[in-house]
Amino acid sequence: MPVKEIKKQVYQNFESGYHCAEVVAKTIIDNFSTASCHEAVKASSCFGGVIAGTTEDLCGAFTGGVIALGVLVGRENPGEAMTEGAELVKEYKAWFLEQFGSTNCQTLLEGFYDKEGMIECVKLTADATAFLAKLLNAFEKKKEIDMDAFCNQPRESVALGTCPFSGCSC
Repeated sequence: MPVKEIKKQVYQNFESGYHCAEVVAKTIIDNFSTASCHEAVKASSCFGGVIAGTTEDLCGAFTGGVIALGVLVGRENPGEAMTEGAELVKEYKAWFLEQFGSTNCQTLLEGFYDKEGMIECVKLTADATAFLAKLLNAFEKKKEIDMDAFCNQPRESVALGTCPFSGCSC
């Protein structure tokens, strides 16, 4: 889906009453999965305004993106490797830091006070969602498979008691 359409969905989801973390999770999952994943949006709901609205922790848009990536490329069984998920989250985090300078909600909000306040937060959420869509489109091309099919592929196993992220460049 074109970036313009992704951003349009982001704004529609905000207008429907979702907050940043829910918006990113819902928009990405709705575009990359045919399965209904209301649980992921529900899980994202506790990250709006960060954890319990304190704004002292991770940005909700960043967290919603990580939750969406977990739904789409996360493992389902113990003992499976997390190479793909780890690499995608690492790339998302690097991009987020490069674009916005922080993943901390309070730090980001302080930077918005001189501008248009929460409008800047909504723009950040739209940009983050669009980047995730591009990242996942590239992943699908690289794997030559759509996300729904990817979830059903067997994963590399790791020895019990070892880090499931091993094997990635993290």
